[in-house]
Amino acid sequence: MKQIYLGVLGLIFLVPICLNAQDIHRDTIVWESSHAVNWVTGEKIDLPSTFITYGERGVEWIQENVNKKKSFNISNVSGHWSNASQDGQITYVLAVGSKTATIEFGRRNGLARIKCSIIHEGVQQMPFEFEVNNVTKKKD
Repeated sequence: MKQIYLGVLGLIFLVPICLNAQDIHRDTIVWESSHAVNWVTGEKIDLPSTFITYGERGVEWIQENVNKKKSFNISNVSGHWSNASQDGQITYVLAVGSKTATIEFGRRNGLARIKCSIIHEGVQQMPFEFEVNNVTKKKD
């Protein structure tokens, strides 16, 4: 009888956690940031942005203050992160012409960050790390 109660209690606590899981491999997830930091110079940049990940299919970057939207196809995925609301990370290799571009989504100690890198002819063109204020699973 005691095992049944423990099993029921476990389900009561486990079901809400599973329902709120944000599976970055499958779900559409919205990442909101108010600024970025240049990880080469340490300079803080006023660049309010929203990133939308469409599972492993693509990434959209919306720059709020200049009303600009860029869409990228994902050509490769490195890492496995099953729940974006928990600590972990995943790196996407993006298709951006002749440039090498990666975008890393991660969470460490509960803090979510997005690290971007675009290298063209050996030169780093976008060394930005966005501090994420809000991460939400978009309802289909």
